[in-house]
Amino acid sequence: MLTCPFFNGGGEGDLILGRGLYLIRQSFIRRVVLPATYVLGGMVISINVYDKRLAYEESIRIPFIVRYPALIDEPGRRASQMILNIDLAPTLLDIVGIGIPSNMQGASLKPILASPGAPGRKSWLYEHFPVFPIPVPGITAVRTQRYKYVEYQNDVRPKELYDLKSDPKEMRNIISTPDGMRLAEELKKELQQLQNKTGYQFNNRG
Repeated sequence: MLTCPFFNGGGEGDLILGRGLYLIRQSFIRRVVLPATYVLGGMVISINVYDKRLAYEESIRIPFIVRYPALIDEPGRRASQMILNIDLAPTLLDIVGIGIPSNMQGASLKPILASPGAPGRKSWLYEHFPVFPIPVPGITAVRTQRYKYVEYQNDVRPKELYDLKSDPKEMRNIISTPDGMRLAEELKKELQQLQNKTGYQFNNRG
C-alpha cells in the first residue's frame, strides 16, 4: 500500500510507484500484487471548497491502481465498476487463496481484475462522522452509477441530489425538482438499506 503527503501526492506518488515497479522488475519474484492509491480529495481549485470530507466527487473518488500480470491480461485497462477502499483486503486474501472472513466488509475485486464484464456494486454508502474542531457535520450519502443523494447531521445543511451523468461537476442540486423529489425518495430507501446492511451507527466522535 503506497501513500504520500497531501497536495504533493500526485508527483510523489508517481515517483514511489515507479521505484516499486523498478524493484519488482529487478527481482526474481514474478507473482507480485502491487496495489497503489493516492489519498487526495482537495477541492480548492475545482469548486473552492477546502475540506476533503464532503461527499463530492473530487473527494470520494481516488485513484486505485493494481498491477498483477498473472491475473490482469489487459494492462492499462480502466474499470468502470464502482469499488471502495474496503475492497482491498478481501481482494488480496482472494488472490492468495485465503478465505475472506464473513464479518469483513468489502468485496473481492479479483473478478473485475480478471474480466472487464464482471458485475460491480450498484450503490454504496458514504459516511463521515464529526471530527473536532473541523467544522464539517456528520454526513451520509448513497452513490449509484448515475445519482448521489446526501444528508447532513440534524439537517444542518439542505439535502442534496445530483445527476452525475448530466451534471458531473455537481453544480445543480435537483432535489427540489419534480424528478428530484421522486428520485430522492428512492435513494433515501437505498441509503437506509445500505445502513441496515452495514450496521451503520452514528458516531459523534469520528
